[in-house]
Amino acid sequence: MSQQDTQTTLFQAVSELPEKPKTPEANGHKIVIIDGHALAFRSYYAIRELTNSKGVSTNAIYGFIRSLLRILKEEGENDATVVTFDAPAKTFRHEQFEDYKAGRAPMPQDLPWQIDTIKQVVEYLGLYQIEVAGLEADDLIGTIAKKTEALGYKVEIVTSDRDSYQLISDRICVRGLDKADHFGAKEVFEKYGVTVEQWTDYRALTGDSSDNIPGAKGIGPKSAQKLLETYGSLDYILEHLDSVEPAKFADKIRASLEDVKFSRELSQIVTDANLEINPVSWAAREMNAEPLGALLKDLEFGSIMRELGLEGEAPSSNYEEVAFDAALLGGAYGYVLSDQSPMRASLTELALAKDKKVTKLGKLLQNESTVNACDAKALVVYARKQGLELEAGDDPLIMAYVLDPNTNSAEAAARRYGAGEWKTDAKSRAEVTAELLSALPKQLSGQQKELYEKIEKPLQNVLADMEYCGVEVDVAELKRQSDALGQDMTRIENRVREIADNPILNLNSRDQLADLIFDKLGLQAGKKTSTGKRSTAVGALEPLRDQHEVIGLILDYREIAKLKNTYLDPLPSLLSEQTGRIHTTFNQAVVATGRLSSTN
Repeated sequence: MSQQDTQTTLFQAVSELPEKPKTPEANGHKIVIIDGHALAFRSYYAIRELTNSKGVSTNAIYGFIRSLLRILKEEGENDATVVTFDAPAKTFRHEQFEDYKAGRAPMPQDLPWQIDTIKQVVEYLGLYQIEVAGLEADDLIGTIAKKTEALGYKVEIVTSDRDSYQLISDRICVRGLDKADHFGAKEVFEKYGVTVEQWTDYRALTGDSSDNIPGAKGIGPKSAQKLLETYGSLDYILEHLDSVEPAKFADKIRASLEDVKFSRELSQIVTDANLEINPVSWAAREMNAEPLGALLKDLEFGSIMRELGLEGEAPSSNYEEVAFDAALLGGAYGYVLSDQSPMRASLTELALAKDKKVTKLGKLLQNESTVNACDAKALVVYARKQGLELEAGDDPLIMAYVLDPNTNSAEAAARRYGAGEWKTDAKSRAEVTAELLSALPKQLSGQQKELYEKIEKPLQNVLADMEYCGVEVDVAELKRQSDALGQDMTRIENRVREIADNPILNLNSRDQLADLIFDKLGLQAGKKTSTGKRSTAVGALEPLRDQHEVIGLILDYREIAKLKNTYLDPLPSLLSEQTGRIHTTFNQAVVATGRLSSTN
């Protein structure tokens, strides 16, 4: 195609695009439309293993509420928030295309209840929420966006679905679920090279694996962008396939013609559904405090209750006031170490909860004998390395662990007991620690209090001694044992290769071992992997041990390799350059059964 022909084609394509309707006069207000299901899923996977004291999963609920409150803080007096959800029933797209979204993973078992609870929270917050049988959240979003735009509103759509880009206009933009950046027509073009008017054409050509929409087989994003840049629209391309260049693109589209047409139909968002649109009433929301407070209390979201003013006064931002109760315990420390191991780390920040300043080690600790902190043991070990004799005092992380072993991190403890957010700076960590030290001691009683006072609290200092002292290692003996095991591995390797009649057989290759065991030797395959391959895992090979010599050799090889590669070879690399010993870190509040675990 010549340059003149291309220019003529572009002129024709552009002239065939529908004329944009005139934008109504702006009224100065905003509608925020949230894709509720998308935000719930994102929250579920962004925060893992968060439960209340009853063991009920609350991660999706917590993440959803946190994101929602952040959005609400940005609203003006006459702005409104709408939360859309997918109805349980199948949509018209499912009826049109049986495989629609068939490729998506099933919903996790602990998510449906959380979504129902999220809907309750949205209702109690007084926000307008909507779900309609037969329509997806996309179609609700599209209809509300276009109809409120026609009333003069600015519209922000909060979603992860890129199909919403087709809705973008001068006053409609799209925000990611966890990002503050806005996608307008300019941003879409800069990233994808197509206009928002071309978006459904672009999706029709490229398809969407997440929704099981096929598109044109062999046409990727770059090819689709080039075609639309050259010819303007999918309609023009389909009408002029004989002259589309390069010809291979035309052939691929022709071979997938029905899929392309259907993909575009499935990608198009409904914007004229029969919905009641009343943004004035949506903006006049009122929080139903009593049931909301009861629900949040049951979920154990203390920090959110305080933020909403549902449990006494909201926490003060004044550093000294927050720390007042903790000061009675000698003050609460917050700190940041450069490494997980205090024996290898340097102290980058240190703060005391009765002092507004973030002070470096030295003056702040020299006059202390006991420190209260989350993971106080690590600070004690570090201080001893610097020649300061300290003991671990009260540790709210261990208190929380005694109350419920599932609360095994400072982040989880802070969320659960409403102590604020555990951040990466020493000042905020001191504030959170002070809040926890004010709240948790009075919750310890009976056997739990005795366990904390008589076992867990003094154990911190025993473990600190052990970590600081370290373990002496006979490096020469480890090397001797490693060399001996290496010889055993070589002997076994040679024997298996002899049996296989393959001098380069790799005993670490599942596929090569499967071919040897099940094809060449004809042993009966047992378990299969999730991908359908014949398993060579220990559980699959152990029942075959008596059927052939090679099975025992392979299992012995793996056991020896584990000893050599996991213990004998890595241990010398963990030696401290200063002491020549291994200084492990004992984790006192991690394992739910109460046993210790160790790192390095």
